[in-house]
Amino acid sequence: MSDVLISLDDEEEKMLRELSQKIYKGKKGGLSRVVAEALNLFYSTNIGHKATLDRLVKTMERGYNLGYKKYEKRGELYEHRFKGSD
Repeated sequence: MSDVLISLDDEEEKMLRELSQKIYKGKKGGLSRVVAEALNLFYSTNIGHKATLDRLVKTMERGYNLGYKKYEKRGELYEHRFKGSD
């Protein structure tokens, strides 16, 4: 474990202390726990979204195989679909 010095404005410090008091009831290490939990939440949310987005983009680039015949022109689709329905 290491020590990190951070600077907060008065309002941010007040919020941090209120959260610590509300969650940890003034126990030793409460401030550090609130900061650590916020950091973990921020990291997992932002990194998690990026990983999900990257995976979706790769899937889209690769494409889906839906098992259907690919048509070169739109007219071919209609010819195939309505063939024999006369």
